[in-house]
Amino acid sequence: MDDFNSTECSRSNIIEDWETREFVQKITDLITNLTNQLNRIDIVWQTKINLLNEKLRMVEKQIQLLENQIYSNIHFKKMVLEYDQQDFNDDFE
Repeated sequence: MDDFNSTECSRSNIIEDWETREFVQKITDLITNLTNQLNRIDIVWQTKINLLNEKLRMVEKQIQLLENQIYSNIHFKKMVLEYDQQDFNDDFE
């Protein structure tokens, strides 16, 4: 009788052990899938961020070029005005 109870207890333990292993495996699979999905999302967002950074660099460069053109035009106009003023003053001297 004791052997029977011991065998039945062992079988019960084995079944419980397998159920626990299956549960742990399911949880592990879920975590692995979640991790894979998060990694894919990370790749997508990194790509989008890199594209946005490149666009931002291009816009910054265009702004810098425009600022330089504006500064050059202002500086040129100032030089022309100064030259005209000198020429005007020379006429009266």
